[in-house]
Amino acid sequence: AHSGKLIESGIKAAAGVRLHNIISDGIALDIDSDIGLLHSFYNEMTGTFDSDIEKQISQYVHLADNAAALHIGANEGENMLLTLGALTADALDINDLDVRTREEASRSITRLDNAIRHVSAQRAIVGAQISRLGSTISNLGTASLNLTNSRSRIADADIAKEMMEFTKLNIISKAANSMLAQANQINTGVLTLLG
Repeated sequence: AHSGKLIESGIKAAAGVRLHNIISDGIALDIDSDIGLLHSFYNEMTGTFDSDIEKQISQYVHLADNAAALHIGANEGENMLLTLGALTADALDINDLDVRTREEASRSITRLDNAIRHVSAQRAIVGAQISRLGSTISNLGTASLNLTNSRSRIADADIAKEMMEFTKLNIISKAANSMLAQANQINTGVLTLLG
């Protein structure tokens, strides 16, 4: 479930915090508040619980992909991933804005600007995906029309071939009937001469 690679080394984070844009732009990582409990142990000498807080702890994170894969072509592997980043107040980091002081208001403006920038980037991504799907629909429509025309031409060619075969056999049949009629007339002529 993980690649085993460090996303970024040297990051120090306390339990229960949120780290933004470390993995990728717009992705927030919540550090579980129980993480410290996993690295606690009972010290029998002192009768207390101690923690390995000084040790470096590596945590593996499995990120679920929220992309939808669409098969957009006639051949294998012609796929398109539709993705949309998280746009919740938590993901945009605007859920707890404070404007009571000048400094907090200034920080809130910066956070709002970042959120607007992120939403605009997501809108651009969605617009590009819609445009690509539109052109794919147009291309698939043209391919479908070409395929229908090709099928029609093949069917017409098959019918023409069968009609040629039918006409040929009809001519052979008529020629055979004509030759049979002539052969019958020869027998009648010979009998008339003999009689």
